[in-house]
Amino acid sequence: TDRLPALTRDALALADRAKPDRARYTDLPEYYDTRVTEWLLLVAKLLQRDDLRFDRMLELGCGHGFNLALWRQLSGDVVGVDLPGEVELSKPFLADHVPQGGVTTYATRAEDLEGVEGEFDLIVSQYVLEHVDDIPQVLAAAARHLKPGGSVVHVLNNTVDRLDWYVGYRQALPPLRRLQESVRDRGVKATLRNPVYTPPHEPRFGD
Repeated sequence: TDRLPALTRDALALADRAKPDRARYTDLPEYYDTRVTEWLLLVAKLLQRDDLRFDRMLELGCGHGFNLALWRQLSGDVVGVDLPGEVELSKPFLADHVPQGGVTTYATRAEDLEGVEGEFDLIVSQYVLEHVDDIPQVLAAAARHLKPGGSVVHVLNNTVDRLDWYVGYRQALPPLRRLQESVRDRGVKATLRNPVYTPPHEPRFGD
């Protein structure tokens, strides 16, 4: 669309400004460039829809806030939620890179959205659903905050990555070892609720 060249320019400029401070937020050298590429691909699809508005948007699992800064280019009111540690990281990042405001963050689980008020035109998660405890609860919480005619978009890991971790963890480790690691990393109650879980990345992360 006509908006993509300007959005691309501004997104790349934001990434360049963020890179010198990368060590505070991520150990991946390609993080910002990858996020910009993914964001632009998603936005290009969304802008093809004439009925989709961006007046107010919500990101589930906002991390340290880089994507929130990107979404601020499209939306006048951007809200992000994540666990407390991530939200604390987002505050200095957003203060540095979105000085005009318009971005609010809440420390809450995606299953609860505690403290989040009102409805949104667009709700997005990127590589989040594989980390949550209860996917149906996340979907229900998002639906409660969606404006009539709004959209929810969930970006998921590709199948190759998922199968790679499945083989490396589920098939390479004996069942007793997986059970011991689950009790150690997730506790007895979570293990009893879902004893055969396969971590998306590492055993200490969620379902």
